Amino acid sequence: VNFGDRTRVTKTDTSELPEISLEPREYKMKELRGGLSSAEVTARILEIKDRDVEVSGQKKKVFSGMLGDETGKAQFTAWHDFKLKEGTVVKITGGYVKTWKGIPQFTFDEKATVEKLDASTIAKKDVKTQKIELSELAERNGALDVEVEGTIIEIRKGSGVVQRCPECNRVLQNGACAVHGTVEGKTDMRMKLVIDDGTGSVGAILGKELTEKLLGRTMPDTADDAGLVEEMNTRLFGHRISVQGNALGDQYGITVIARDAKLADFDVAAEAERLAQELEELL
Repeated sequence: VNFGDRTRVTKTDTSELPEISLEPREYKMKELRGGLSSAEVTARILEIKDRDVEVSGQKKKVFSGMLGDETGKAQFTAWHDFKLKEGTVVKITGGYVKTWKGIPQFTFDEKATVEKLDASTIAKKDVKTQKIELSELAERNGALDVEVEGTIIEIRKGSGVVQRCPECNRVLQNGACAVHGTVEGKTDMRMKLVIDDGTGSVGAILGKELTEKLLGRTMPDTADDAGLVEEMNTRLFGHRISVQGNALGDQYGITVIARDAKLADFDVAAEAERLAQELEELL
């Protein structure tokens, strides 16, 4: 908060101020949002690793990884050695949350308290990829390890055979990398989709292996296959698809970086009959 010469400051009675609770508040993984502080979570440690960093000229060991509960997953950073181990269930009190491209980052240090709980508190089988509607994903503006399903309504420009920078893997534009300049690119293939589930729409990027899987063919030998994008439209446009991966959000919208994908078309007639039967039972 900044005050300037045009700011007016007046004293007021403390009774006019709302009560401020400093008590930690408990959150589930799917509820974590950037800006939260004094947060408490109960989660299973899914991954953990350490690295050395330099802070104010001194080396410090930092621990990072992934937390999860039955509602979702989040990344974490611990600035103190709490002797955390993969597979343990812990209650962490006194953390705060930042986000990177919509993905929550739960951070805590020596001021926090960490209580180890029985492993059965959150069973391993209950921490899994969460399937969510696109409207919820849009509200969260990103998420870690989710599954979305919708209809492919667009094969976007930039799909097909591309050339990548051998140094940073960025897609070349006119034979040049935005970071490394003119380079000899390596051939790759991808699909950039827009999918819609009726509640919202998101973009999705599928790499070479998933593109080959959905098309049922390998990458063309030539770097300029004009018919490839047309084939993508013919085979996939209008079909339902299920995509798993990390959903990254920015000012341009949300993009799911696919880890796995499969067509999810269903029998319309059979689905209509099922719904009709359910309505009949309700009546």
